[in-house]
Amino acid sequence: MRLYQTRPEALCSNAPAARHVINAHDQQWLTAQVLSHSEIPVDDVWVRYVALGGIADAVAIAAYLHGHLILDTMQRDLITHAINELLSEADNTTDNHPGDRPEVELPGLRSSGGSGSDAITDSEFERIMMGQDAAQDQANSSRFPAFRAPYDHEPAGTPLLALNEKGQPQADVGLARPGVSWPPLQTRLVSMFNPAEAENRRLEALRVTRLFDSAPEERFDRITREAQQTFGTSSATISFIGRDRQFVKSSTGPLGTDVPRDKSFCSHTIAEDRTLVIPDATIDSRFVDNLLVSETPRIRFYAGHPLTGPGGWRIGALCILDTEPRSFSEEDRRKLRILAGLTQMEIINA
Repeated sequence: MRLYQTRPEALCSNAPAARHVINAHDQQWLTAQVLSHSEIPVDDVWVRYVALGGIADAVAIAAYLHGHLILDTMQRDLITHAINELLSEADNTTDNHPGDRPEVELPGLRSSGGSGSDAITDSEFERIMMGQDAAQDQANSSRFPAFRAPYDHEPAGTPLLALNEKGQPQADVGLARPGVSWPPLQTRLVSMFNPAEAENRRLEALRVTRLFDSAPEERFDRITREAQQTFGTSSATISFIGRDRQFVKSSTGPLGTDVPRDKSFCSHTIAEDRTLVIPDATIDSRFVDNLLVSETPRIRFYAGHPLTGPGGWRIGALCILDTEPRSFSEEDRRKLRILAGLTQMEIINA
């Protein structure tokens, strides 16, 4: 049984078809199992999640999928939709190449068309996931051991995770599960290296994409055009940061040229996993003495979102620039993240 084919909304906590709200921990547990069986890397889920408008950073998504924290309803559902889209795409591919990807079938679960006493119908699946008839669930727990989150007791008092403006956890939410074996997930995320090693790995990730110093491409140009039109700025660029300089892969408008890395706004963007916004560069201590600010082209406003390469290393940024100071709302940040997600998908396909 492929969950996304039979009942994709069952994983979503606010599904229109659901008569009851799915428990957040059951949703997390089942999502992790589907991802484990599909062999889709966590990194790919995060890229698609951001493209759908998600605000959590890659570390928070990995922590959620590994069972270390709980995200709010919206972020959980965006992750679910991201996985469903990736599964659908994989299914379309393997229809022409059977055996390329394993069948996504959870332990203890059979399709409604299956045979035998252990077959679970769609109505049973909905009842289990929506928490109906708990006594019967307990009696039949051996038939579908994979469905419910394996807690000794229901952690109903556990608060949902709140995210700060960087999309990172505001507080540590403990969800310890002694003796519980969490589904193994594939990930390319790297946690810690010394600065020199981290930079070497970042540059290697950039090299693998073969985008640095490459020719202009329409697939990137259409994104910078859309960014310029969406925000009404004088320019929008997609830039990649090499060892010593910034390379502009795509530019719409006059404010996009290759510059030394120490003069690049985007080199600041890749330092953190968040959107960098400079409303007025003339009053920002990091940029007030930058020649791009004090002299031509006299940049005043900048907003950029980091782009990642293989292994999750930040290799560049999608940014918008203007010669006049501007404000930038939370809705603007969300729109820029979505465009960055589209750019990220093109990087994957490079």
